[in-house]
Amino acid sequence: MADNISGGIRRLEADGTQQFTMAATPVVPSTVSFLLLNTEGSCLSLVSISAANSGQTVLQSLTAGGSNTGNFHIEFVQPNTPGFYTSVWYAYDSASRPGIIREEFEVIRSEPRSFFSYGNIADVYRTARQVFGRGNITAREMQDYMEPADDLINGYMGQQFTVPISPVPPEIREWNKSITLWHIYTDRFAVNQEEAPPGLKERYDAVVLRMSEVLSGNGVLHVQSGTLRRATWDFESTTEDFKPVFDSRDWEKQRFDPDLVDTDAGNDDGTEDA
Repeated sequence: MADNISGGIRRLEADGTQQFTMAATPVVPSTVSFLLLNTEGSCLSLVSISAANSGQTVLQSLTAGGSNTGNFHIEFVQPNTPGFYTSVWYAYDSASRPGIIREEFEVIRSEPRSFFSYGNIADVYRTARQVFGRGNITAREMQDYMEPADDLINGYMGQQFTVPISPVPPEIREWNKSITLWHIYTDRFAVNQEEAPPGLKERYDAVVLRMSEVLSGNGVLHVQSGTLRRATWDFESTTEDFKPVFDSRDWEKQRFDPDLVDTDAGNDDGTEDA
């Protein structure tokens, strides 16, 4: 299993200062430039790291004697929008022929954020890092997987019960964890045809089966306190004040209530049903 959930590329904090470097030896280029591109290929303006330092100028490291080393660097504030970006170095020789060095990296926000979930955020985060390796998965990214897991649970349970279910039964917390881990695998690892960790798919399938059993009445969901309420729906009848069309008499004796016929005729707007 891969150690880095991001696919091995660098991950940089949004709004954080970062230095990008390029080594061009043994031939020192005559001109060097740097570009930052978003996923659409648009060139972004580099943000200054301070009012006193533009942070946008490519600088070359010098030896103690003042000679050029061929090592270039630039420092700037990372974009504030999480996503994938590409840095591009252009190193031109004396004949204006460019050497091009590209690097894709990801801008993230790793600080935790509060959100509701059936699952225990700390427990799911810890388990995910154990299952998939202690790579660059962050607690903040858990929301992108735990909330869809909640949606799947509510999609099943909402057919019979009032959702969200509160207080959250311990079993549903485990459901969320199993679904979340499976979603992480299918989203981040299955595309690379990496084998799923042992038992991951089996636990996911067991949760789906268990929810189906509870819905069908073949399983019982235990709650610590409170009541697991079945959902109710309100229906409005337009014929409750009229004699039923069908009653216990033989079928040939069934009749429409004349008052219902008159009411329908009065409500007719002259158009045919589609």
